[in-house]
Amino acid sequence: MEKTYARWERVQEYLHSPQVGKGDYITEPQFYELAIKANNQTARSFQALGNK
Repeated sequence: MEKTYARWERVQEYLHSPQVGKGDYITEPQFYELAIKANNQTARSFQALGNK
């Protein structure tokens, strides 16, 4: 199984929040903002669900 790691600097940049890090709660709007920014198969599948 391949491990996936968050690049916290990128997450902080996208959310305009330097405080967010591993184990922190993010709001639903922040989740959707990250899902839209993501560019991988899982994110594209999630984005496609919203376009139906």
